[in-house]
Amino acid sequence: MARLIENYIPVVKWDGLNTNKNVTVGGGATVDFTAAGSVKLPASVVISASQDFTPAADATNAFEFTNAADSAIVLDIDTTNQRIGIGNGAATPGYSLDVQGSSAANSRVAVTSANAGALSVGLTIANPAFNVDSSTASQVAGLSVKGAVTGGVVSATVTDSGSNASLTVDGKGTGTLGLNTVSTTSGLVTIGNATSVAGALVNGPMTVTSAGALALAVGRLGATTSAFSVDASTGTQVAGLNVKGAATGGTVAVVATDSGSNTSLTVDGKGSGTVGVNTVSTTAGIVTLGNSTSKLGLVINGPNQVNNKPTAFNSTGTVTAAALAGGYITSTSGAATTMTLPTGTAMGSQLGATQGTIFDFTIDNTAGSNTFTVAVAVNGILSAAAVANAGSQGLLTVPTGVTGQGQFRMMFSSATAYTFTRVA
Repeated sequence: MARLIENYIPVVKWDGLNTNKNVTVGGGATVDFTAAGSVKLPASVVISASQDFTPAADATNAFEFTNAADSAIVLDIDTTNQRIGIGNGAATPGYSLDVQGSSAANSRVAVTSANAGALSVGLTIANPAFNVDSSTASQVAGLSVKGAVTGGVVSATVTDSGSNASLTVDGKGTGTLGLNTVSTTSGLVTIGNATSVAGALVNGPMTVTSAGALALAVGRLGATTSAFSVDASTGTQVAGLNVKGAATGGTVAVVATDSGSNTSLTVDGKGSGTVGVNTVSTTAGIVTLGNSTSKLGLVINGPNQVNNKPTAFNSTGTVTAAALAGGYITSTSGAATTMTLPTGTAMGSQLGATQGTIFDFTIDNTAGSNTFTVAVAVNGILSAAAVANAGSQGLLTVPTGVTGQGQFRMMFSSATAYTFTRVA
């Protein structure tokens, strides 16, 4: 039976060396494959010592390792640019190590680089889906992602050789940043920790979209017994509250908002708790109810109590508009005292009066020991009823003792003129 001689000894053919047996090159000799074509090796190749593989000339595919059919490149060595390509499609590797296709590492992978694209993953390197930039000079801070068991907590944490390092997460341009925005997530987003309670700083508008009874809750215990909460649970809710800030010395506005034209606003205490307006001792401004245009008035359900500010007046003269605006004048004088009222202009300016403004004030002479008399002023005169009934509505003297009180009412016909009458 005939057998090929090359099964036993190497055969030198016109196009190269063909053998199915071992070939040993020793003594420092070299093997020179200068002809075009490929070198096919047996299933097992043993290189017993350090060897150099040197191409006759540098090329982007100086060494190629393919499959048996020579149809797919497994490894390409580019000696022109000193690059290695792995995988089919890496015939001309574009990077020092160019891996085409997926890869897996069953141990730690460390990339040492001071490049802006130290690690880039994506369809194209120019616009990667993920990029690590380690180009910062003396970079030692970074980001660590720690996995977790199923249902656990995956953590992304800043690392640093020092004690403190900040972390920013940014979109690009006008792009937004979303947390738990995927429709399949329903977990709570927590900002800050329960130990340091450093809080959150928001630069720009903040919007909360919720139909919950506690759409926004602020307090020491959060939603439990909150100090402030927003209830947006009303069906088809479109009305709400707007707080508008002001410059120093201006007016802060609290206004109802609505997609329609009219919306009411209620302010309530809880249970038998009271509602106070300007009750802090450091405030001294007047409380205005209603506006000067519609002038629809005030409805009080229940008793009305007025606590005026007492101001002493113990000698004859003209009372200041500011003193009278307190609504309660006291006297402890032992001599007869006459108090001339402010002019219509002065009193109107003090009260911000317009036509229709009504103002009451009281004279308390219970601690005095002589008669107290109220005198008319310029543009501040007795009403017709007071003139017609001098002993009652026109009575301008207040006696001493336990009955020594009198109440008077100013009625403005303009911002600078009023008439007054005694009402008690």
